[in-house]
Amino acid sequence: MTDDQDVTQAHAQIALYIRNHPDDTFQTIASRLGVAYSTISRIAKANGLSRPNNITIDPELLAHISILNRNSETSDRRNRQCL
Repeated sequence: MTDDQDVTQAHAQIALYIRNHPDDTFQTIASRLGVAYSTISRIAKANGLSRPNNITIDPELLAHISILNRNSETSDRRNRQCL
């Protein structure tokens, strides 16, 4: 086998591993296989595989950001009126 064939076969095996472990994050898979997260991500993307985004944002933080945005918009309007 050539080096290219070895890489292609390794990527196929990694893609199969990703597919067969849907509950594992890409970071977990990367650590388990001893490869970079970006490698797992790239192989997954090339094979149409993804993981849900499990980011959780505190609702109180979202409310605070909303208030800040509203205050900023009000300030912007006042500034435009002064011009």
